[in-house]
Amino acid sequence: MLRIIATTALAFSLLSLGSAQAEDRPALQIVWPAAGSVIELGNDPEKAIGVQ
Repeated sequence: MLRIIATTALAFSLLSLGSAQAEDRPALQIVWPAAGSVIELGNDPEKAIGVQ
């Protein structure tokens, strides 16, 4: 019985640690390359372009 109570308490404490709420709306801003830039595709199979 004590093991069940301890396991349940541990589960609830882990769940409460894992929940988070955003204070602001998430945003994504591309700062490089500059708007309007022409960038050559990469040499990899996916033709990736780095962004920062």
